[in-house]
Amino acid sequence: MSLGRIAWRLRSRLLGPQRVVTSSHVKALGRSSELGFRARTRVRTLHARELVVGPPRRARVPIAGTLVELGGGEDFPIDWKAFVEIFADQPYAAPYRGAHVLDVGAHKGYFGAFALASGASVVVSFEPAATNYSALKRTAAPLGHHWHTRNAAVGSTSGTGVLRLDRTSWAHSLLEVERPAGEQPVTVVTLEQAMADLPEGGARTIVKIDAEGSECDILARPEPLERVDVLMVEWHSVAPCSRQELTRSITSSGLTPVPQTDGLLRFTRRRSV
Repeated sequence: MSLGRIAWRLRSRLLGPQRVVTSSHVKALGRSSELGFRARTRVRTLHARELVVGPPRRARVPIAGTLVELGGGEDFPIDWKAFVEIFADQPYAAPYRGAHVLDVGAHKGYFGAFALASGASVVVSFEPAATNYSALKRTAAPLGHHWHTRNAAVGSTSGTGVLRLDRTSWAHSLLEVERPAGEQPVTVVTLEQAMADLPEGGARTIVKIDAEGSECDILARPEPLERVDVLMVEWHSVAPCSRQELTRSITSSGLTPVPQTDGLLRFTRRRSV
């Protein structure tokens, strides 16, 4: 057996066989125009660290004039996966230049950073989970004129609710979770109230919703969508409506579905000239 194979087996026994920051991730992120030189350098550094001693517990990556946070506790693999999906796979690619963006289910701010790096003029992010929100608020703070954060969930009615916490940082829900880790009281606002936080004006309005099953309640009424130009919604199996029912509800507002090959529902509006 070669010395290299012996070393790899020892590393796997000590750190586990699962890689987090892989060379394929580094290459994919290197092709992202939203990541500058400093961000790409940081990603390569994380990859080198993975090869030597394994993934870190936390990291910060410079993007759009701020530092996005990954990890804390055992969250780094989940946060890294979310980061790579948004910046490398780019499911949320859209015409952001000058747009006003509403981010429902902001997690730790990876989508918000992506939108601003893509040219958005304003992002308003809603995140109910306290730990996620703390990271989101720190990330948004250096960009206060362009990035506003709200520690609240979005639902069908305003008031208070109970957020069911999951052991993974991106799966907290007002409905149910797979890996329960407690509960947290939260403020709940309607989509109409959330939309009111966006500036008035003629800029394109883009809305992204990733609400772990609450998407049906959030989008039950079409009226708040009348000013939306692009809507991107993650549908979850715990939602009380089917993908087809959700699509019908959204299209009643005048938005047109865009064919997608992944799980994201995407809609656009054709404005009259």
